[in-house]
Amino acid sequence: MILFLQYLNQRKKFEAEEKRVKQRKARDDFLAMLEVSKFYYSKFSPFYYCICTVLVNALFFLFRNARSSHH
Repeated sequence: MILFLQYLNQRKKFEAEEKRVKQRKARDDFLAMLEVSKFYYSKFSPFYYCICTVLVNALFFLFRNARSSHH
C-alpha cells in the first residue's frame, strides 16, 4: 500500500511538472508571437506600409464589388 501511495505522489509531481513545462512553453510562444506582431505592425516597419496597402485595397475592392452588384 505504501508503494502505491509513493507511486501516486511521484506521478502527481511528474504530471504537475509536465503541466508547468507546457504552460511555460505556451507563454513563451505567445510572447514570441507578440514580438513578431509588434515588428510587423510597427509604423516604422517596412512591412507596415505593405500590410496597410493590402488591407485598404481589399476593402476597396469589396466595397466596389458590393456597390456594382447592388446597381
